[in-house]
Amino acid sequence: MPLFMRPIAPRVTHPSYGNTEWTFREFQLADKERKPILPVWHSGPYPPPKLKIFLSGLQRVPQGNKPLVECDFGDSMQQDGWTPLYTAAMAGHVEVGGALLKAGANKNTIEKKDGWTPLHVAAQHGHVEVMQALLEAGANKNAVAKLGLAHSAQSGQVAAVQMLLQAGANKDLADKTNHVEVVGALLQEGTNKEAAGEHLRTPLNLAAFEGKLEAVRALLQAGANKNAVPKEDRTPLHLAACEGKLEVVGALLQAGANKEATDKAVGTPLYIAAQNGHVEVVRALLQAGANREAVNKDGWTPLHIAAGKGHVEVVRALLQAGVNKEAANKDGATPLYIAAQNGHVVVVRTLLQAGANKEAAEKCNATPLYIAAGNGHAEVIRTLLQAGVNKETAEKDGWTPLHNAARKGHVEVVRALLQAGANKEAANKAGTLARLLYFSVR
Repeated sequence: MPLFMRPIAPRVTHPSYGNTEWTFREFQLADKERKPILPVWHSGPYPPPKLKIFLSGLQRVPQGNKPLVECDFGDSMQQDGWTPLYTAAMAGHVEVGGALLKAGANKNTIEKKDGWTPLHVAAQHGHVEVMQALLEAGANKNAVAKLGLAHSAQSGQVAAVQMLLQAGANKDLADKTNHVEVVGALLQEGTNKEAAGEHLRTPLNLAAFEGKLEAVRALLQAGANKNAVPKEDRTPLHLAACEGKLEVVGALLQAGANKEATDKAVGTPLYIAAQNGHVEVVRALLQAGANREAVNKDGWTPLHIAAGKGHVEVVRALLQAGVNKEAANKDGATPLYIAAQNGHVVVVRTLLQAGANKEAAEKCNATPLYIAAGNGHAEVIRTLLQAGVNKETAEKDGWTPLHNAARKGHVEVVRALLQAGANKEAANKAGTLARLLYFSVR
């Protein structure tokens, strides 16, 4: 018997057998009907982690090894769908894999969880010799799952990618996002640079989203559409800005990507960078000339969203660039109002120091003080009071900030307003006195 065909005999235990020790010679793989299939053969270092896991749940069948050619290779598999050939492919054991194929093992058997075949797993791990054996045996090189070529590309197995391409694998099924050598190999084969993948994004969109700078450069150099919008109306620049991928943003800007592209849900790349607090990306876009006043569908500017999210460094960068501090959205709210509404006291202070209008009211005449009072933001209230805001400005129905805080039970805010001299006798248009509301929540 050849060396690689000899069963090894380290000892293992399994809880289901009462911690009794068994040798691999006593183990055989079996399906639910306890059909004898392949005794465990192994030609490399023991134990490969995957093989150890694989063996941990095996059933025991009557002793007595059968010759390899008499074993059942059909649908016999472990619970998760791993067949002996699949295990050999994962471990890179070309001799074992070849023997299994010669004995009639199913070369296209599908693992249950992800739908992988033996070729998938060999490609994933870059086991080129096993791949060669599988391909020569007629394995399906374009089997639908997370495809063999896609797995090789995703894990950077350049030799595996080249082998699959030479075998005629569909080059447009690969993930062209991660590894520049893989991207180069695929582009040399004429892969479709604009093919949308499983997330309905082009390779450039995906590479930009994941921050794969060299892959982005290779795709741009090959002529990939730098403004592609296959999903959510977001360009590669949107995606890179969203994820804070500064170097990718720089590469796309250098390539002439559209700085003002607008998606339906958010806005421009500058807006989405401000929304996510990526200050360096914001600065890069501003330096490249991005429109700092561009609004989204609700009339929000980048300063609005940065103020609303509390991204003070982004707010400072935008203010340094000269943005309009008094821009009003569709509801008439300024960035200061939005910051006060959300309780971002540091942003409120920054905007006040920059000269923002502390009395600017939205469409219903609610001021920053009024909205902060209603939301219980005591620190914002104190900051606005120290800045000298009008404590008595009422909204359209005559409710003052004191009314608003009292009716919502924000005792700390009520006390701050009273200490600052707010009129507790003020009445709204319905005649409700602020002091009555105050006493109701004391």
